[in-house]
Amino acid sequence: DLLMRDLSQPYKSEKGVILNAQSGFLDGSGFYGATTQEQLRLRGEGGRLQLSACSECREVGSGLGVLYTSLLLEHNRLVTQLSSLNSHWSADTLYLEARRLLVAQLQHITYA
Repeated sequence: DLLMRDLSQPYKSEKGVILNAQSGFLDGSGFYGATTQEQLRLRGEGGRLQLSACSECREVGSGLGVLYTSLLLEHNRLVTQLSSLNSHWSADTLYLEARRLLVAQLQHITYA
């Protein structure tokens, strides 16, 4: 259930309204980027995300900035763990697997 304070526009009781302009799914596109260009801009070396690429993180406000930074650090932590377990994986594989795991965490937090 949506709370009225969670909406960015006046509350309307219409069914099926998607509030996420990036995607209709909880797929991390607001964090990872909705386009290939955005995703490439945020990617660092070895499958990690680069903190310096996100000037918007600091501009969105303290709460969202902290959340975004926490997600970014969690992605990079997952890459480090996956890399130590699977040293033969490419940077692309590390990035995609860390993304898959982080999106699963986001979905669990949201729906559990």
